[in-house]
Amino acid sequence: MQERSLDIRRCQGVLGEGGSQSKRAEGREKEERKIIMKNCMIGALAIGCCAGVTSTASATFHLMQIEQVIGGVNGDVTEQAIQLRMRAAGQNAVAGARIRVWDAAGLNPVMVIDMTTNVPNGVLGSRVLITSTNFNDDTTPTAVPNFTMTNLIPASYLAAGSLTFESNAGLVYWRLSWGGAGYTGPCNVAVDNDANQNACPPFGGALPSSGLQALKFQFAANAPSTNNAADYALTPGAATFTNNANQNFTLQGVPVGACCLQNGDCAGSVTQSDCDKFAGVFQGVGSDCGSVNCSPTAIGACCLTGEICQEAMTPGDCAAANGAYMGDDTTCTPGLCAKPPCLGDANDDHVVNISDLLFVISNWGAAGGNGPADFDQNGTVDIVDLLTVISNWGPCD
Repeated sequence: MQERSLDIRRCQGVLGEGGSQSKRAEGREKEERKIIMKNCMIGALAIGCCAGVTSTASATFHLMQIEQVIGGVNGDVTEQAIQLRMRAAGQNAVAGARIRVWDAAGLNPVMVIDMTTNVPNGVLGSRVLITSTNFNDDTTPTAVPNFTMTNLIPASYLAAGSLTFESNAGLVYWRLSWGGAGYTGPCNVAVDNDANQNACPPFGGALPSSGLQALKFQFAANAPSTNNAADYALTPGAATFTNNANQNFTLQGVPVGACCLQNGDCAGSVTQSDCDKFAGVFQGVGSDCGSVNCSPTAIGACCLTGEICQEAMTPGDCAAANGAYMGDDTTCTPGLCAKPPCLGDANDDHVVNISDLLFVISNWGAAGGNGPADFDQNGTVDIVDLLTVISNWGPCD
Protein backbone atom coordinates (compact mmCIF):
# COMPACT_ATOMS: atom_id res chain seq x y z
CA MET A 1 0.00 0.00 0.00
CA GLN A 2 2.83 2.37 0.81
CA GLU A 3 4.52 1.84 -2.58
CA ARG A 4 1.16 2.17 -4.37
CA SER A 5 0.43 5.49 -2.72
CA LEU A 6 3.93 6.67 -3.65
CA ASP A 7 3.03 6.19 -7.32
CA ILE A 8 -0.21 8.14 -6.77
CA ARG A 9 1.62 11.02 -5.12
CA ARG A 10 4.09 10.97 -7.98
CA CYS A 11 1.27 11.32 -10.54
CA GLN A 12 -0.37 14.09 -8.56
CA GLY A 13 2.92 15.94 -8.07
CA VAL A 14 3.71 15.88 -11.78
CA LEU A 15 0.23 16.79 -13.01
CA GLY A 16 -0.28 19.59 -10.45
CA GLU A 17 0.73 23.08 -11.37
CA GLY A 18 2.45 24.10 -8.15
CA GLY A 19 3.72 20.84 -6.59
CA SER A 20 7.26 20.52 -5.28
CA GLN A 21 8.00 17.80 -7.80
CA SER A 22 7.24 20.15 -10.74
CA LYS A 23 9.61 22.75 -9.31
CA ARG A 24 12.45 20.23 -9.31
CA ALA A 25 11.73 19.01 -12.83
CA GLU A 26 14.06 21.31 -14.76
CA GLY A 27 16.25 20.62 -17.77
CA ARG A 28 16.30 16.95 -18.69
CA GLU A 29 13.63 16.16 -16.05
CA LYS A 30 11.04 17.99 -18.18
CA GLU A 31 11.19 15.23 -20.75
CA GLU A 32 10.81 12.61 -18.05
CA ARG A 33 7.83 14.48 -16.60
CA LYS A 34 6.10 14.27 -19.98
CA ILE A 35 6.59 10.50 -19.99
CA ILE A 36 5.21 10.20 -16.47
CA MET A 37 2.22 12.41 -17.32
CA LYS A 38 1.40 10.27 -20.34
CA ASN A 39 1.58 7.07 -18.29
CA CYS A 40 -0.62 8.53 -15.59
CA MET A 41 -3.21 9.75 -18.07
CA ILE A 42 -3.42 6.26 -19.53
CA GLY A 43 -3.50 4.75 -16.05
CA ALA A 44 -6.27 7.15 -14.99
CA LEU A 45 -8.52 5.88 -17.76
CA ALA A 46 -7.85 2.25 -16.85
CA ILE A 47 -7.61 2.22 -13.06
CA GLY A 48 -7.83 5.81 -11.83
CA CYS A 49 -4.23 6.22 -10.65
CA CYS A 50 -4.35 10.00 -10.56
CA ALA A 51 -7.77 10.13 -8.92
CA GLY A 52 -6.22 8.94 -5.69
CA VAL A 53 -7.57 5.38 -5.75
CA THR A 54 -5.52 2.61 -4.18
CA SER A 55 -5.53 0.05 -7.04
CA THR A 56 -2.17 -0.97 -8.61
CA ALA A 57 -0.48 1.69 -10.77
CA SER A 58 0.23 1.09 -14.44
CA ALA A 59 3.54 -0.55 -15.23
CA THR A 60 6.63 1.68 -15.03
CA PHE A 61 10.29 1.24 -14.05
CA HIS A 62 11.40 4.12 -11.82
CA LEU A 63 11.19 2.34 -8.43
CA MET A 64 14.23 0.14 -8.98
CA GLN A 65 17.46 -0.75 -7.16
CA ILE A 66 20.83 -1.65 -8.63
CA GLU A 67 20.95 -4.65 -6.34
CA GLN A 68 24.12 -6.50 -7.32
CA VAL A 69 27.15 -5.93 -9.60
CA ILE A 70 30.34 -7.81 -10.40
CA GLY A 71 33.10 -6.31 -12.56
CA GLY A 72 34.92 -9.55 -13.34
CA VAL A 73 35.21 -13.20 -12.34
CA ASN A 74 38.54 -14.56 -11.14
CA GLY A 75 40.31 -11.62 -12.76
CA ASP A 76 38.60 -11.93 -16.14
CA VAL A 77 36.99 -8.51 -16.62
CA THR A 78 35.06 -9.69 -19.67
CA GLU A 79 32.80 -11.61 -17.28
CA GLN A 80 30.41 -9.06 -15.75
CA ALA A 81 26.85 -8.96 -14.44
CA ILE A 82 24.33 -6.39 -13.14
CA GLN A 83 21.17 -7.33 -11.23
CA LEU A 84 18.26 -4.92 -10.75
CA ARG A 85 15.46 -5.36 -8.19
CA MET A 86 11.98 -3.81 -8.24
CA ARG A 87 11.10 -1.68 -5.20
CA ALA A 88 7.36 -1.92 -5.92
CA ALA A 89 4.96 -3.95 -8.00
CA GLY A 90 4.46 -3.07 -11.65
CA GLN A 91 7.99 -1.84 -12.34
CA ASN A 92 8.61 -4.16 -15.27
CA ALA A 93 8.32 -1.59 -18.12
CA VAL A 94 12.11 -1.40 -18.42
CA ALA A 95 11.96 -0.66 -22.16
CA GLY A 96 12.06 2.98 -21.05
CA ALA A 97 15.28 2.56 -19.06
CA ARG A 98 18.99 2.27 -19.61
CA ILE A 99 22.21 1.73 -17.62
CA ARG A 100 25.35 3.81 -18.05
CA VAL A 101 28.73 3.70 -16.33
CA TRP A 102 30.96 6.70 -15.60
CA ASP A 103 34.66 7.08 -14.81
CA ALA A 104 36.16 8.21 -11.48
CA ALA A 105 35.42 11.86 -12.25
CA GLY A 106 31.85 11.14 -13.30
CA LEU A 107 32.75 11.73 -16.95
CA ASN A 108 33.07 9.71 -20.17
CA PRO A 109 29.83 7.71 -19.88
CA VAL A 110 29.58 4.29 -21.52
CA MET A 111 26.19 2.84 -22.44
CA VAL A 112 26.17 -0.59 -20.82
CA ILE A 113 22.64 -1.44 -21.98
CA ASP A 114 19.69 0.46 -23.42
CA MET A 115 16.80 -1.90 -22.77
CA THR A 116 14.26 -1.98 -25.59
CA THR A 117 11.77 -4.54 -24.25
CA ASN A 118 9.94 -5.06 -20.97
CA VAL A 119 10.23 -8.07 -18.67
CA PRO A 120 7.13 -10.13 -17.83
CA ASN A 121 7.38 -10.42 -14.04
CA GLY A 122 6.48 -7.22 -12.17
CA VAL A 123 6.02 -8.53 -8.61
CA LEU A 124 7.64 -6.58 -5.76
CA GLY A 125 11.25 -7.78 -5.46
CA SER A 126 11.44 -9.18 -9.01
CA ARG A 127 14.88 -9.03 -10.60
CA VAL A 128 16.23 -8.08 -14.01
CA LEU A 129 19.54 -9.76 -14.92
CA ILE A 130 22.00 -8.20 -17.37
CA THR A 131 25.22 -10.08 -18.14
CA SER A 132 28.15 -10.11 -20.53
CA THR A 133 28.30 -13.07 -22.90
CA ASN A 134 31.39 -14.53 -21.21
CA PHE A 135 29.77 -14.45 -17.77
CA ASN A 136 27.10 -17.06 -18.40
CA ASP A 137 29.29 -20.17 -18.48
CA ASP A 138 30.80 -19.35 -15.08
CA THR A 139 27.63 -20.14 -13.15
CA THR A 140 25.80 -23.26 -12.06
CA PRO A 141 23.52 -23.70 -13.90
CA THR A 142 24.52 -21.67 -16.96
CA ALA A 143 23.07 -18.19 -16.52
CA VAL A 144 20.04 -17.15 -18.56
CA PRO A 145 20.00 -13.33 -18.48
CA ASN A 146 17.15 -11.03 -19.43
CA PHE A 147 19.52 -8.76 -21.34
CA THR A 148 23.08 -8.95 -22.67
CA MET A 149 25.43 -6.03 -22.13
CA THR A 150 26.06 -3.96 -25.23
CA ASN A 151 29.30 -2.65 -23.70
CA LEU A 152 31.37 -3.83 -20.76
CA ILE A 153 32.23 -1.71 -17.76
CA PRO A 154 35.74 -0.59 -18.81
CA ALA A 155 38.55 -2.13 -16.76
CA SER A 156 39.87 1.38 -16.06
CA TYR A 157 36.57 2.22 -14.31
CA LEU A 158 36.72 -0.69 -11.84
CA ALA A 159 38.90 1.09 -9.26
CA ALA A 160 36.50 4.04 -9.02
CA GLY A 161 33.40 4.90 -10.96
CA SER A 162 29.61 5.14 -10.96
CA LEU A 163 26.78 3.06 -12.42
CA THR A 164 23.44 4.75 -13.11
CA PHE A 165 20.00 3.25 -13.74
CA GLU A 166 18.15 5.98 -15.57
CA SER A 167 15.36 6.89 -17.96
CA ASN A 168 16.03 7.24 -21.65
CA ALA A 169 15.85 10.99 -21.04
CA GLY A 170 18.78 10.74 -18.61
CA LEU A 171 16.99 11.09 -15.24
CA VAL A 172 19.01 9.04 -12.72
CA TYR A 173 16.71 6.86 -10.62
CA TRP A 174 19.41 4.84 -8.83
CA ARG A 175 23.15 5.33 -8.57
CA LEU A 176 25.90 3.04 -7.34
CA SER A 177 29.33 4.65 -7.00
CA TRP A 178 32.50 2.98 -5.72
CA GLY A 179 36.15 3.75 -5.04
CA GLY A 180 35.76 5.82 -1.87
CA ALA A 181 37.61 9.13 -2.15
CA GLY A 182 38.82 8.02 -5.58
CA TYR A 183 35.37 8.81 -6.97
CA THR A 184 34.95 12.57 -7.38
CA GLY A 185 31.95 12.70 -9.71
CA PRO A 186 28.32 13.65 -9.05
CA CYS A 187 26.09 11.76 -6.62
CA ASN A 188 22.66 12.96 -7.73
CA VAL A 189 19.73 10.53 -7.75
CA ALA A 190 15.98 11.08 -8.10
CA VAL A 191 13.85 11.63 -4.98
CA ASP A 192 11.75 8.60 -6.01
CA ASN A 193 14.42 6.32 -4.51
CA ASP A 194 16.57 8.57 -2.29
CA ALA A 195 15.02 11.13 0.07
CA ASN A 196 17.95 13.57 0.01
CA GLN A 197 18.77 12.83 -3.67
CA ASN A 198 22.42 12.13 -2.78
CA ALA A 199 23.89 8.61 -3.07
CA CYS A 200 27.31 9.56 -1.67
CA PRO A 201 29.59 8.73 0.01
CA PRO A 202 30.51 5.94 -2.43
CA PHE A 203 31.25 2.35 -1.48
CA GLY A 204 34.79 2.40 -0.11
CA GLY A 205 36.38 -0.27 -2.29
CA ALA A 206 36.77 -1.11 -5.95
CA LEU A 207 34.12 -2.91 -7.94
CA PRO A 208 34.99 -6.59 -7.32
CA SER A 209 36.60 -8.47 -10.20
CA SER A 210 39.34 -10.74 -8.80
CA GLY A 211 37.23 -13.58 -7.38
CA LEU A 212 33.63 -14.76 -7.10
CA GLN A 213 32.24 -12.04 -4.83
CA ALA A 214 29.86 -9.33 -5.99
CA LEU A 215 28.90 -5.93 -4.57
CA LYS A 216 25.35 -6.21 -3.20
CA PHE A 217 22.65 -3.95 -1.71
CA GLN A 218 22.12 -5.05 1.89
CA PHE A 219 18.49 -4.15 2.58
CA ALA A 220 14.96 -5.17 1.66
CA ALA A 221 13.43 -4.99 -1.80
CA ASN A 222 11.33 -1.93 -0.95
CA ALA A 223 14.18 -0.12 0.84
CA PRO A 224 15.29 3.26 -0.56
CA SER A 225 18.82 4.43 -1.15
CA THR A 226 20.57 6.19 1.74
CA ASN A 227 24.23 6.23 0.66
CA ASN A 228 26.39 3.72 -1.15
CA ALA A 229 28.91 3.33 1.67
CA ALA A 230 26.17 2.19 4.05
CA ASP A 231 23.98 0.35 1.56
CA TYR A 232 26.49 -1.96 -0.14
CA ALA A 233 28.88 -4.73 0.90
CA LEU A 234 30.67 -7.65 -0.73
CA THR A 235 28.83 -10.96 -0.75
CA PRO A 236 30.28 -13.30 1.90
CA GLY A 237 31.12 -15.95 -0.71
CA ALA A 238 30.42 -16.82 -4.31
CA ALA A 239 27.62 -14.57 -5.55
CA THR A 240 24.26 -15.85 -6.74
CA PHE A 241 22.44 -13.92 -9.47
CA THR A 242 18.72 -14.14 -10.27
CA ASN A 243 16.79 -13.41 -13.46
CA ASN A 244 13.23 -12.19 -13.95
CA ALA A 245 11.89 -15.77 -13.98
CA ASN A 246 13.34 -16.15 -10.44
CA GLN A 247 16.00 -18.63 -11.60
CA ASN A 248 19.21 -18.58 -9.53
CA PHE A 249 22.73 -18.84 -10.94
CA THR A 250 25.68 -19.26 -8.57
CA LEU A 251 29.24 -18.46 -9.60
CA GLN A 252 31.42 -21.55 -9.70
CA GLY A 253 34.56 -21.85 -7.64
CA VAL A 254 36.80 -22.46 -10.63
CA PRO A 255 40.37 -23.27 -9.47
CA VAL A 256 42.79 -20.58 -10.58
CA GLY A 257 46.51 -19.95 -10.29
CA ALA A 258 49.53 -18.42 -11.99
CA CYS A 259 50.42 -19.17 -15.61
CA CYS A 260 53.94 -18.81 -17.03
CA LEU A 261 53.75 -17.68 -20.65
CA GLN A 262 56.28 -18.60 -23.30
CA ASN A 263 57.88 -15.14 -23.29
CA GLY A 264 58.58 -15.36 -19.55
CA ASP A 265 55.65 -13.19 -18.43
CA CYS A 266 53.28 -14.35 -15.70
CA ALA A 267 49.47 -14.18 -15.84
CA GLY A 268 47.72 -14.40 -12.47
CA SER A 269 44.32 -15.80 -11.43
CA VAL A 270 43.70 -17.88 -14.55
CA THR A 271 42.29 -21.36 -14.95
CA GLN A 272 44.43 -24.18 -16.25
CA SER A 273 42.32 -24.35 -19.42
CA ASP A 274 42.86 -20.64 -20.10
CA CYS A 275 46.59 -21.07 -19.48
CA ASP A 276 46.67 -23.94 -21.96
CA LYS A 277 44.96 -21.78 -24.60
CA PHE A 278 48.05 -19.54 -24.64
CA ALA A 279 50.51 -22.48 -24.55
CA GLY A 280 51.50 -21.47 -21.03
CA VAL A 281 52.61 -23.59 -18.10
CA PHE A 282 50.08 -23.67 -15.23
CA GLN A 283 51.85 -23.28 -11.87
CA GLY A 284 49.21 -24.95 -9.71
CA VAL A 285 45.92 -24.06 -8.03
CA GLY A 286 46.33 -21.16 -5.63
CA SER A 287 49.72 -20.06 -6.99
CA ASP A 288 50.35 -16.39 -7.73
CA CYS A 289 52.83 -14.44 -9.82
CA GLY A 290 54.62 -13.16 -6.73
CA SER A 291 55.69 -16.65 -5.72
CA VAL A 292 56.69 -18.19 -9.07
CA ASN A 293 59.66 -17.59 -11.34
CA CYS A 294 58.68 -17.59 -14.99
CA SER A 295 61.51 -17.96 -17.48
CA PRO A 296 61.14 -17.82 -21.25
CA THR A 297 60.23 -21.25 -22.59
CA ALA A 298 62.70 -22.95 -24.95
CA ILE A 299 61.09 -23.23 -28.36
CA GLY A 300 62.33 -24.16 -31.79
CA ALA A 301 61.54 -25.97 -35.01
CA CYS A 302 60.13 -29.50 -34.93
CA CYS A 303 60.29 -31.95 -37.83
CA LEU A 304 57.13 -34.03 -38.02
CA THR A 305 56.14 -37.05 -40.09
CA GLY A 306 56.12 -36.41 -43.82
CA GLU A 307 58.97 -33.88 -43.68
CA ILE A 308 56.59 -31.29 -42.19
CA CYS A 309 58.24 -28.51 -40.18
CA GLN A 310 56.47 -26.74 -37.30
CA GLU A 311 57.97 -23.65 -35.66
CA ALA A 312 57.74 -22.41 -32.04
CA MET A 313 57.31 -25.81 -30.41
CA THR A 314 58.74 -26.78 -27.04
CA PRO A 315 60.93 -29.88 -26.85
CA GLY A 316 58.19 -31.65 -24.88
CA ASP A 317 55.45 -30.78 -27.33
CA CYS A 318 57.62 -31.88 -30.24
CA ALA A 319 58.34 -35.22 -28.58
CA ALA A 320 54.64 -35.71 -27.81
CA ALA A 321 53.93 -35.26 -31.53
CA ASN A 322 56.56 -37.91 -32.39
CA GLY A 323 58.66 -35.23 -33.99
CA ALA A 324 62.37 -34.39 -33.99
CA TYR A 325 63.26 -31.17 -32.07
CA MET A 326 65.81 -29.22 -34.09
CA GLY A 327 67.14 -27.02 -31.30
CA ASP A 328 66.27 -23.83 -29.38
CA ASP A 329 65.43 -20.78 -31.50
CA THR A 330 65.60 -22.75 -34.75
CA THR A 331 63.19 -21.93 -37.57
CA CYS A 332 61.86 -23.89 -40.51
CA THR A 333 64.56 -23.18 -43.08
CA PRO A 334 64.27 -24.88 -46.49
CA GLY A 335 65.32 -28.51 -46.39
CA LEU A 336 65.54 -28.63 -42.58
CA CYS A 337 63.16 -31.55 -42.36
CA ALA A 338 64.24 -33.38 -45.54
CA LYS A 339 65.02 -37.01 -44.82
CA PRO A 340 68.74 -37.84 -44.65
CA PRO A 341 70.24 -40.31 -47.14
CA CYS A 342 69.62 -43.96 -46.25
CA LEU A 343 72.72 -46.14 -46.69
CA GLY A 344 71.97 -49.26 -48.71
CA ASP A 345 68.79 -47.78 -50.25
CA ALA A 346 69.88 -47.82 -53.88
CA ASN A 347 66.42 -47.19 -55.36
CA ASP A 348 65.47 -44.44 -52.82
CA ASP A 349 62.23 -46.06 -51.63
CA HIS A 350 63.21 -45.59 -47.94
CA VAL A 351 63.61 -49.29 -47.27
CA VAL A 352 66.68 -51.51 -47.72
CA ASN A 353 65.59 -54.89 -49.07
CA ILE A 354 66.13 -57.48 -51.80
CA SER A 355 65.59 -54.89 -54.52
CA ASP A 356 68.67 -52.98 -53.36
CA LEU A 357 70.69 -56.18 -53.07
CA LEU A 358 69.86 -57.19 -56.65
CA PHE A 359 70.63 -53.65 -57.81
CA VAL A 360 74.13 -53.89 -56.32
CA ILE A 361 74.73 -57.32 -57.87
CA SER A 362 73.52 -56.16 -61.30
CA ASN A 363 75.97 -53.25 -61.17
CA TRP A 364 78.87 -55.29 -59.73
CA GLY A 365 82.29 -54.09 -60.79
CA ALA A 366 81.06 -50.91 -62.43
CA ALA A 367 83.88 -48.43 -62.35
CA GLY A 368 84.07 -44.65 -62.48
CA GLY A 369 80.35 -44.18 -61.94
CA ASN A 370 79.84 -43.13 -58.30
CA GLY A 371 76.26 -44.30 -59.03
CA PRO A 372 73.47 -45.15 -56.58
CA ALA A 373 74.91 -48.61 -55.89
CA ASP A 374 78.38 -47.18 -55.04
CA PHE A 375 77.55 -46.30 -51.44
CA ASP A 376 81.12 -45.53 -50.31
CA GLN A 377 81.69 -43.43 -53.46
CA ASN A 378 85.04 -45.07 -54.21
CA GLY A 379 84.23 -45.42 -57.91
CA THR A 380 83.58 -49.19 -57.88
CA VAL A 381 80.59 -51.33 -56.92
CA ASP A 382 82.17 -54.05 -54.80
CA ILE A 383 81.93 -56.11 -51.64
CA VAL A 384 81.87 -52.98 -49.44
CA ASP A 385 78.65 -51.85 -51.11
CA LEU A 386 77.14 -55.32 -50.79
CA LEU A 387 77.91 -55.38 -47.06
CA THR A 388 76.39 -51.89 -46.75
CA VAL A 389 73.07 -53.23 -48.04
CA ILE A 390 73.14 -56.20 -45.65
CA SER A 391 74.11 -54.13 -42.56
CA ASN A 392 71.31 -51.56 -43.14
CA TRP A 393 68.60 -54.06 -44.00
CA GLY A 394 65.06 -52.88 -43.20
CA PRO A 395 63.12 -49.58 -43.14
CA CYS A 396 65.05 -46.33 -43.11
CA ASP A 397 64.85 -44.19 -39.94
